[in-house]
Amino acid sequence: MSSRSTTTRSRDVVSFLLQCHDSRGCGGVCLRTFVLLATAGSLIYSGCALVYCMHNIHVRFWLGDVVIICMALYLTALLPAAIMLGYKIYINAHRRSQKDHTKSMMGRGGIQDDFSWRISIRTLRFIFMLITMLSTIAAVLGYIVVSAGLETSGSLLLECGKSSNGKALEQAHEKLREFASSSQCSDSAPLDQCHGFAKAFPPPSPWVTYTQVLEMELDCGGWCKKEPALFRTDTEKGSEACATNLGRHLWWVAACTGVPTMVSASILALLGFVLYSYDGL
Repeated sequence: MSSRSTTTRSRDVVSFLLQCHDSRGCGGVCLRTFVLLATAGSLIYSGCALVYCMHNIHVRFWLGDVVIICMALYLTALLPAAIMLGYKIYINAHRRSQKDHTKSMMGRGGIQDDFSWRISIRTLRFIFMLITMLSTIAAVLGYIVVSAGLETSGSLLLECGKSSNGKALEQAHEKLREFASSSQCSDSAPLDQCHGFAKAFPPPSPWVTYTQVLEMELDCGGWCKKEPALFRTDTEKGSEACATNLGRHLWWVAACTGVPTMVSASILALLGFVLYSYDGL
């Protein structure tokens, strides 16, 4: 009895929302505009975030590919949702056009057969099931992204140099400092242009290269503590330690990708499930 009552209430809610969405009044126009802008904004935001994370070496190095997979899955769930929204707009526009032009020729019950192309109920249910599954996985991955960002950021900000990567970068900084103090390189030249640098750090030297990337991209100096930059000549000192800057950067990326994805994907999964269970498709 309780299950039937819940199903009935869900059906009533979906019917009410669809009626509001299809109404010609101010409320319907506002709701349709909001849904359209929210869908387009989510597509653009998730696409931009996916491209940014794919080309951000710091995100891929410290957080792995979970951010990219999360954004890709959410984008994959949004695409069929956007197609369904466009399909509904097309059906509504076509029905209203046919109703206005052939009202005198058609009965009231024939309006539902006034278009020649439509998606079958089975296909609609499959699409909504796909949206629900992809959105649910994206929401879970969004939570994992936020947790990983918080853990990594805390490790860099509060426990710098204790992780394996942190220790390797700290050792690379110490070796670079020793080379800078022992060489007769000019302070106005980057460290990689000093005589003997290629011999002291023969390629491939991933930690040295990453240290250079950190200083150039994040405007920092030193690893756990603030020190003069080694590869930058435009500033005397980095604005802050690289671990501190990197920790905040990773948390910002994780929060700006994981939190919106977790919230919006959960809403999309709920809508997909409700529409999948709706009898009036």
